[in-house]
Amino acid sequence: MFWEKLKFVLHAIALFIVYQLPSFFLGIALAVAGQGRMAIGPVIFVVIGLLLVFVIAGCIVYASRMGFWEPKAHYFKPQNLAIIGLGYLVILGLNIAISYLFNVQTTSNQEVVEALVKVVPLPLYFLLLVVTAPICEEIIFRGIVFKKLSPNNILVAYLVSIVTFALVHMPTDLGSWLVYLSMGGVLSISYYLSKSLEVPIAVHMVNNFIAFLSIIFLL
Repeated sequence: MFWEKLKFVLHAIALFIVYQLPSFFLGIALAVAGQGRMAIGPVIFVVIGLLLVFVIAGCIVYASRMGFWEPKAHYFKPQNLAIIGLGYLVILGLNIAISYLFNVQTTSNQEVVEALVKVVPLPLYFLLLVVTAPICEEIIFRGIVFKKLSPNNILVAYLVSIVTFALVHMPTDLGSWLVYLSMGGVLSISYYLSKSLEVPIAVHMVNNFIAFLSIIFLL
């Protein structure tokens, strides 16, 4: 039992590292360009985009083969659509309440996300924020972490999946911790209620898509 759990912990860590590779290479390219040592041309952005597509495909194939993502014919039945809509509204409401109560203007992760839109093409930005992040993060934190822990202790599954999800978003104060803890909680609950990984992915995508629209329209 212990070694089985350890195996999936290592899987989650390895998958997260792979998921971060395109952003890592993009960060290096932007840093080098910022020092005037290299100009970033379209080819580099295309390569990063292809890496993102490869990572998405790899995560989906892995999740399918390991049984974390099981094909079903009723992904978006009325109940799941209701969970998706309500999940987003709860995340939005909690963010507004936390921002008001704790005077959270933005988070360090949000600052990085908003800075990227000024230096990368919009299609690549969309692929990174709205497609890659929701799919890969939900496979890791709900598909692996939550699903593998929940049969033994549902409370531990919630706690670990929520805290690790918040942790990777680099919270720097109580307010930003609460933002990502609450979001992780809603995503975990949506997965538990629906038993379909597509539902928290959809909630996450809707949240990030609305954020994407707000960022580009405020430029």
